[in-house]
Amino acid sequence: MSNARNLANLLGTGTTIATAKIADDAITAAKIDDDGAGFTFGDITTTNSITAGTDVVGNSLSRILLNASAASTDVGDEFLLNATDGSASNDGGKILSEDGTDDGSSVVASGRAGQILQVVEISTEANTGNVTALTEAARITITPSSVSSKIFIVAHGAGQVTCGSSGIMSTKILRDALDGYIVGVFYSGLGSATNGHTHYITPHNSGVDKPNTTDPVTYIWAVNKGSGGTTNARVMGGISFPIRMSAMEISG
Repeated sequence: MSNARNLANLLGTGTTIATAKIADDAITAAKIDDDGAGFTFGDITTTNSITAGTDVVGNSLSRILLNASAASTDVGDEFLLNATDGSASNDGGKILSEDGTDDGSSVVASGRAGQILQVVEISTEANTGNVTALTEAARITITPSSVSSKIFIVAHGAGQVTCGSSGIMSTKILRDALDGYIVGVFYSGLGSATNGHTHYITPHNSGVDKPNTTDPVTYIWAVNKGSGGTTNARVMGGISFPIRMSAMEISG
């Protein structure tokens, strides 16, 4: 058989070349992955460092683990940061392998106390009119996701008192009803005033509650005159003076 035929057979489809016939360093990286699509292989052992042009992906638990076959005590150990320059604060931190994402939940540990779980907000233009007894100005409802959660409530609006011998406004945040649990109280105004004088106040309430339930919870912001010497009080509402309330669930 001619040399040309031998060469054609050697280069034909399905031809196997014995490893011993390949010279050392004869196959370059470009020939191994010439199409750029990548390839899959089993275990790999290196005598020098591995340089990656992109991400190095860890195991199914998103960690890079040691496989020290020569020292069995290290098998499965995690890589830790070593801030040898002494300037880093994360010395000893774990190295994780995780896909990039814009979802913050992937890096937030579930169950950690103090996390904001949800926020509910309302705005109303309601006007209470002049009142002399505790009167609802606004309300908000939130459904906690856990019985251990705390609820942070904020309420504010524009207020007015008509003075007698004094001019004081009182506002409260209450749970479920006007005679319910008091979450927060606000008092402000004039301890001494001219009878009939109108005085403007911007009441602002906040407070933290722990309702111990996963049922809907309603919080009421209510207004009243703050002293016997005050003639009346009101939360004005309206387009220019909207009442706003927020309820924020915080993990306990």
